[in-house]
Amino acid sequence: MLSERGSVVADKRTNALLIRDTAPIVALLTKRIAEMDAPLAQVQLAAHIVTINSESLRELGVRWGLAPDEGAAKPLRMGDFNVSLPLERSAVNAGFHLARIGGRLLDLELMALEQENRVEIIASPRLLTAHQQTASIKQGTEIRMR
Repeated sequence: MLSERGSVVADKRTNALLIRDTAPIVALLTKRIAEMDAPLAQVQLAAHIVTINSESLRELGVRWGLAPDEGAAKPLRMGDFNVSLPLERSAVNAGFHLARIGGRLLDLELMALEQENRVEIIASPRLLTAHQQTASIKQGTEIRMR
């Protein structure tokens, strides 16, 4: 695609291509690169590591499930999460969007329990990783033994 006097240099640090050629070829290459240059899908995982007594845990009452009101469970990628909270039947669908609002409802429940000294939030790690990239969260204390 390059002319005899053209060149392409890849800069890994900035994830860029430096193209030198005639204007029509640079325009063609820019168009082709734009067609191929799609951002990678990303996944964010969030967790809460807590200390909670069994009574407060029952009051929190979270039981995870997938779309039980629609018959057969759909694949996770569909985003049809359902959370069973101790609410009236007419309000049960309030838990439906828990996964879509970034876990804010669960965060609020945990914060309320923490203010009442009924739960201790030890850590709330979050992890963002690109498509098909391995990632991990490690937390702990190293104790040397002799």
